[in-house]
Amino acid sequence: MVMGNSIANRFEGMERALEKRMKQIAMNEVGNIFSWLTRMYQREAGVEFYAWQTMRDDRVRSSHRARDGKFYFWDRKEAMDVEGVLVNPAPDLHPGEDYGCRCLAIPIFRYKKKVVQTSEPNLSTKISKGADK
Repeated sequence: MVMGNSIANRFEGMERALEKRMKQIAMNEVGNIFSWLTRMYQREAGVEFYAWQTMRDDRVRSSHRARDGKFYFWDRKEAMDVEGVLVNPAPDLHPGEDYGCRCLAIPIFRYKKKVVQTSEPNLSTKISKGADK
């Protein structure tokens, strides 16, 4: 009887370890998908680079903590000054791609001022002159 209990205890311990490992793998795969979607959506939106952001807690690995708040290109392989800000080359792994990484890529949008000319006054001009009726 003692031998049977010992085997049952071993299997129970193995089952718990396997369940924990499966959860880790699942969480990592979800993180990889999120990272891939983030990159795809940001690139489609014209985002060339992002700010690296960690979770800023004691679980952040030191190599990622060193990147926190810095700017990185999605695709460009060399650093470049963009409007007075240093943007680092694309890292080997973007936020969320490394195993167990919880970091985020915060998009940096660059707006170009457009001048639109029309033959009619715009709505704000009409309202300021009281001609909105």
